[in-house]
Amino acid sequence: MNTSTKLELDNQLNELLEDAIKLSQYDNICDLYQKAESIQGLDFLLNSRDLKSTVLNQDAIYVLKWLENKIINLGDTDIKTTKAIFLFVGLVSNHSDFWSSSRGICDQSSKQLIEHSILILSSLSSNIHFDFMTNYHKEERKEHLNKIVSDNNWSKIYDEYHRNHDDYKHSICYSLKSAFTLLYNLDEKSLMSILDVKRDIPFIWGMMDLMGKSKAMNIALETTNQTLKFCALSSVLPFSGRDSLNEYENDKLAEVFLDFMKDGNIWQHWMKILNTYPSRYPHIQLSLGKALAQTTSDNAIQCYFKAIYLYTVDFHDIGRKSVGECLESFSKFASEEDQKLAWCFAYEIWDSWDFGVKDTDGHLFEIKASALDYAVTKYYLKCCDTEERKILIEKLYRRLNDIDNIWHQTSSKHTTYWYLQNSKFQPLYHAEEVSRNTSLPCLMQGKLYQNNYGEYEEYIQYMIN
Repeated sequence: MNTSTKLELDNQLNELLEDAIKLSQYDNICDLYQKAESIQGLDFLLNSRDLKSTVLNQDAIYVLKWLENKIINLGDTDIKTTKAIFLFVGLVSNHSDFWSSSRGICDQSSKQLIEHSILILSSLSSNIHFDFMTNYHKEERKEHLNKIVSDNNWSKIYDEYHRNHDDYKHSICYSLKSAFTLLYNLDEKSLMSILDVKRDIPFIWGMMDLMGKSKAMNIALETTNQTLKFCALSSVLPFSGRDSLNEYENDKLAEVFLDFMKDGNIWQHWMKILNTYPSRYPHIQLSLGKALAQTTSDNAIQCYFKAIYLYTVDFHDIGRKSVGECLESFSKFASEEDQKLAWCFAYEIWDSWDFGVKDTDGHLFEIKASALDYAVTKYYLKCCDTEERKILIEKLYRRLNDIDNIWHQTSSKHTTYWYLQNSKFQPLYHAEEVSRNTSLPCLMQGKLYQNNYGEYEEYIQYMIN
């Protein structure tokens, strides 16, 4: 690049910076785009800033060096100029990547940048819309959200906020993005003190999402700030089912889960979030199972099983499959002793639940499965020997054969009794089959075990239909 070209480019960039200073009070980057796209080098950076890796051309490298020099020579300036610099950062790069790689260039101006970043973050406030007919209901809603945040009611916070999580990162202005990531890299203590006071869930959640899964999980492990921990983990959850985790991210997520298990109250909240309906989070199951296998807390494992909302499901149910994947991962890493304790606890819950037929309106009109089937099959395999399984199978057979000798209040209860025994029979007999053929998966799918009653088959079908 010759001298005249450099001079022309300098003039264009300086002029754009002046425009950015004028617009900084509105924090509006859109009005700079058209002009930025016409500047050599800057146009390249604009088009490639969201790419994970790219080779910069000579003009783009010059623009980055120009911005670095502006930051180095910033000196004593006002907050408008700092915001303009932050706008420029948003044009040329991802905020988090820029400030994490620019620690060296910030030495001379870091004090000024830090002070301005603290001011910017201290004044932040997310715009949450409350569409209600009256001001009374609007204020009531605000009070509810403020209360659950102040109470650290993480499961309710997640319920309230997760539906709009895709919008959070898009609603954060450039100056806030840069101020946050700059403080995270240069003055984390000040950042944490601000977040402790502000506790702005949409903003922090959005920032964690912008920083990416790996950095968010590292932050969750590094910080003691529970709001930041919560938002960091929330930002990586694939609630929509669109996302997946690579091997590194799976291992890192297992570390995060282990860290959260240290606090029983917080883990209980997370189990309520993640395990009430496991079908919502298919991509976390390997990490969750590995973490459960590595924990030294029996309570953490029990909390996992207690959180699962049990109801009758089909054998192809996604939630049932998710629990099976988690417990398969648990089986690979947990000791035999820990596994047996887990299977026994899960069996007790399953046996007590009894497919919900104890409820007043509890009925079964077909053979059903449960989310705990994997654990129940493992219980029969690992906690019962062949003779014990044989006794249990014969006991269920007797119940089925003696169905007409048991009084039932209604024909529906009569039918329910039949299908209940057949439903309870499935994981038990499947365990027996797995003991004979270890290549079979522990989670039974696509097959029902039914006894052949020979000449009585038609009579039995008549009686239960």
